[in-house]
Amino acid sequence: MTGNHDPDLSAVHALDLAGGRVLAVHGDILFEQIVPWGRDAPLIARLLAEERAKLSPGVEQELAAQLALWRRIAARVPQRHQSERHGLKYALRFAADTIWPPLRVARILRAWQEEKRRAAGFLQRHRPAAQIMVVGHTHFPRWWRVPHGPVVINTGSFCAPFGGFVADLTPDRISVRRVDRRGGEFRPGATVAEFPLAGT
Repeated sequence: MTGNHDPDLSAVHALDLAGGRVLAVHGDILFEQIVPWGRDAPLIARLLAEERAKLSPGVEQELAAQLALWRRIAARVPQRHQSERHGLKYALRFAADTIWPPLRVARILRAWQEEKRRAAGFLQRHRPAAQIMVVGHTHFPRWWRVPHGPVVINTGSFCAPFGGFVADLTPDRISVRRVDRRGGEFRPGATVAEFPLAGT
């Protein structure tokens, strides 16, 4: 499934699982500028305006069209620290892209705070029957239950500094497990949360 750093990985931009009770999507679709905290936000805003001008009225409201639009934009945004393989260089570039200027940290914190509300609104518009939404994108592993609504699981990232989760889906539940790094390999670790699927 694609994300904003691998927009041409496949033609699959979202997955409806467990008979529509679970939606998995990268999560950048929750944010108008994909990475509103990033230095490329103005570029993304301009590209979105250009692409939207080409669409027929109302087309973007369809989820498939919206996801395809986000992928076309992401393919035109340069990769920065994400493409660095050297550990120290990655850390330095990550710091440069994340904590400078200081206002960027405030934008990241705001995005983390807004993610819950944005996810709830997204599901209400596009998948009102979904009980669980699995996302990533913000690199902050956590989960929460929308009041009187679905559970949202953010799997985080394989990248430093926060690490990530893996979501194991069975016919009657979804389990959230830590991702551990052992001997240079990533492996599923301890279960940190479980959520039953209704209707099984």
